[in-house]
Amino acid sequence: MAEDGRAHGRRLSEREKARLRRQHRDWLGFIALCAAGGIAAGLLAAWAVLRFDVNGLGSIVARSGEWRGYTGLLAASFASTGGMIAMGVGIMLRATWPGGTD
Repeated sequence: MAEDGRAHGRRLSEREKARLRRQHRDWLGFIALCAAGGIAAGLLAAWAVLRFDVNGLGSIVARSGEWRGYTGLLAASFASTGGMIAMGVGIMLRATWPGGTD
């Protein structure tokens, strides 16, 4: 869409602009919700890895003098990965909803 509100050579009506704004907000809200769920799942996974000492990682981190930093790095990496995966899945799901891309 051009700066002057034109799409494909024609001006958008106020009704079309309002519909596109609603659709945009709806998409962003859904993607943010998916991201929050993915971040929560990533944090839960990082906690489980440390708590249940998967492959000895929990005990290595616990014995470290900088355990807070390593825990933060692990949690941040799991959370960001989970959030990005969930956003991608959310985009694919939302695009298949009826009326999702009109």
